[in-house]
Amino acid sequence: MNRPAQFTALVAVTALLAGCAPGLAANPRYATDGSSGGGDQTSTAAPPEGPPPIAVPKNDLAWQECTSEVFGDAALPTPPSIRLDCATFDADLDPIDGATGSLTIGVVRARSVQTPEDAGPVVLTTGSDLPTSQQLPVWLSRSGADVLAKHPIVAVDRRGMGMSSAVDCRDLTFGDWATVKAAVDRSLALARTCRGVILATGNHLPANIPAPMLEQYRAYVQANRNR
Repeated sequence: MNRPAQFTALVAVTALLAGCAPGLAANPRYATDGSSGGGDQTSTAAPPEGPPPIAVPKNDLAWQECTSEVFGDAALPTPPSIRLDCATFDADLDPIDGATGSLTIGVVRARSVQTPEDAGPVVLTTGSDLPTSQQLPVWLSRSGADVLAKHPIVAVDRRGMGMSSAVDCRDLTFGDWATVKAAVDRSLALARTCRGVILATGNHLPANIPAPMLEQYRAYVQANRNR
């Protein structure tokens, strides 16, 4: 082989070997038996699974023992290992539209001799047909007491029910039909912007609405719900 051919082959082999070697960098890393000794160390720890733990309230309520009272109202015997405490707190009358005023919300806390002192509470609330404070002792007399081994239970009464303040549907009770009709029309207009709507006109209506107003309200909603 002549010298130019040898030189060309040498250059080709040198380039091939250079392509297999790591290039120079400010902080090069090479595969060794030990640690790289430098560079960014990226954490590979997986995030915790599931919801965050239930936190203990930062500001507690002024609880008062009411075990026999609540179980007595439910016509149930008082379990010896369960303690109920009652309290109230004030809530905005209308947090959505910003109306002034407040009302009182009643709550009942259930604990047992097994409930940890530092455990956060599980909140219980029922529908509009039964106060939560009445359902709580019924639930505890069955399988609900098992929850108390890990968490206290706080039952919250809805507005106008149980231990919470009584409320009025003010327009239906004290207003005129023009005011009620305007409110229904606004609700129906808003409903048309939604993909699905449930119109509930059942037992959440208070008993102090005059019968003629109630019938006119129900008839108008029934006639215009699909418009």
